[in-house]
Amino acid sequence: SVLLLLLSLPSSQAFVNPIDVITRDFQALTRKVTAHHILLPKSTDVALSLKQSIRNKVSPKSSDDPKYIVDVFSAAAQKYSRDEETAVRGGLLGTKVPQGYCRAKELDAACFKAPLGEIA
Repeated sequence: SVLLLLLSLPSSQAFVNPIDVITRDFQALTRKVTAHHILLPKSTDVALSLKQSIRNKVSPKSSDDPKYIVDVFSAAAQKYSRDEETAVRGGLLGTKVPQGYCRAKELDAACFKAPLGEIA
């Protein structure tokens, strides 16, 4: 009896170690995030302005009273978010939630693509 395992790859892709593929797939299936969001009107100017304001509060020039990004972001969510359900929780979408938890596909994808601590 012979077991034949075929791995078909696009011609543009070089050899991929099957262990790397399995590792990547396992991480995708088991990865969980704690995510916050701020629902704003469709205006890139407003979004960029708020994003910069949050960054400035987190890393001020004189760091006598250091602030954590989650605290500053939560305060901004409570003040500016149009999503009333999450605004009262500081924009918290969920704690240690798997991919697919968010109803909006774009939001769900963003939760897993943004680097830790990054405002995207």
